[in-house]
Amino acid sequence: MSQHLCIAATFLAGRYHGKEWPPSPARLFQALVAGAKTGVYRQQWPVIEPVLRALEQLPPPEIVARDANRLSGYRISVPNNDTDRAAKEWAAGREFHASGLRTMKEVQPREVNCSCAAKPHVYYFWKLPAHAEVAASRQLTSFLHTLGWGIDMAYADSFLADDLYIQTVVAQGGYSQYVPALRGTLRSIPVTGYLDDLCSAYERYCHRQSSSGVDAFTRATNYGQQPYRRVGAAIPPVATFLLRQLDNTGAWFSVPWAFSMRVAAWMRHAVAEALREEGYNETEINEYVLGHGGDGHRRHMSFVPLPSIGGPHADGAVRRVMLVEPADADGSISELLQWKLAPSVLHRLLESNGGPRRTAPVCSLAEASRNDPVVPNYLPSAPRRLWHSVTPVILHGHNSLRGKFSLRKTEELLYQAFEESGHSRPSIGEMQFQPAPFWPGTEGALAMRVPEHLRKWPRYHVALRFRQPVARPVLIGIGRHYGIGLFAAPTNQGG
Repeated sequence: MSQHLCIAATFLAGRYHGKEWPPSPARLFQALVAGAKTGVYRQQWPVIEPVLRALEQLPPPEIVARDANRLSGYRISVPNNDTDRAAKEWAAGREFHASGLRTMKEVQPREVNCSCAAKPHVYYFWKLPAHAEVAASRQLTSFLHTLGWGIDMAYADSFLADDLYIQTVVAQGGYSQYVPALRGTLRSIPVTGYLDDLCSAYERYCHRQSSSGVDAFTRATNYGQQPYRRVGAAIPPVATFLLRQLDNTGAWFSVPWAFSMRVAAWMRHAVAEALREEGYNETEINEYVLGHGGDGHRRHMSFVPLPSIGGPHADGAVRRVMLVEPADADGSISELLQWKLAPSVLHRLLESNGGPRRTAPVCSLAEASRNDPVVPNYLPSAPRRLWHSVTPVILHGHNSLRGKFSLRKTEELLYQAFEESGHSRPSIGEMQFQPAPFWPGTEGALAMRVPEHLRKWPRYHVALRFRQPVARPVLIGIGRHYGIGLFAAPTNQGG
């Protein structure tokens, strides 16, 4: 049975302000170094340093963390680290007001309280080689005082754990397991040389001020990046794009919410042409991209227009689009398309009256920014429980019984739609449906324009709460491969 070094951390206030959850292994490593370099603990450095260097050599750890909920955000005024600008102005004899040295910062902590106060909030499991020595690791973890921001006071313990113990921890209610994978959410990890880089960064920070100004670039950069996958939640590979005008790539191109499927058709044509240029054969394209024949009826890409939602002026118009591969794909195609299609031009199909196929350019594509305000509604940084449909879910059967609407049959069809999309019935805690939209700027379910073969089936807007947080994205119903049945996660997740 394998042996693991377990470091288990607990937040004293039950809150965490760091950007990612769970805290990355590199963030924990930084916190351990900071603790060992604090006050009288520095005297133990000769004993502690070999433990840190041993951690650098180990493979990325598995993580088991308490499910955390985002709390209501607020803004605070903080220094903007621009004091050298004030000094230059004063040295030149010009006035400079101190108010110019502050900026507003958004704060949105996570609540990580446990039902049992004795349970740690996050566990890290490093697999150990045979006969590894870990005696000094417990002294190292006893030095930890914060994990995350400076206000995230925490304590930690370390011990040896076997596979059976990990299974016991994973089985706790309200916890999720995160494992290193070929693809997933990137997390920073310690690698060989990271400890030296952290120590050098601290020295640079101590001497950042000089006669020539302030050196703001003092952070350590010699860390690794490892994709992590939340067990039980397959995260499909995606590529995201912005729609731009043909004659002005700095201006948005928008399509009304009701005509979302037009964008899906343009993207499907663009992807097929791009893969032909890359040498993919027609069988692969017909099945994986166009969804025709063979395996294409159940396993192919989804082309997902993203309506503008979530902001105070959201109008539901489509200005972005997302490509989604099946959850078991390796991500190579979406990675290829991300750089090949941005920039490129989308074309619409023209009426040919039985003649040769003709197209006309309609808009251009650009790669989505990391700071885009709309995309995170569909691809939140952490799994969410509460999701609301942005485009209606199309059922795969009639929901009437003896000519009258049947509530039971509608619910059954909705559950079947979720099961066909990979969400089991027991995973759904609460569900409600209605013709009216949930998101400002979007429209009623029947206002969505759909192809003739989908028009006969009932469709509804749906809100649901999963029993466990769900990874991105959520696409449900028989129109999901074209963005009909797309869900987004509200910012305020409630209780």
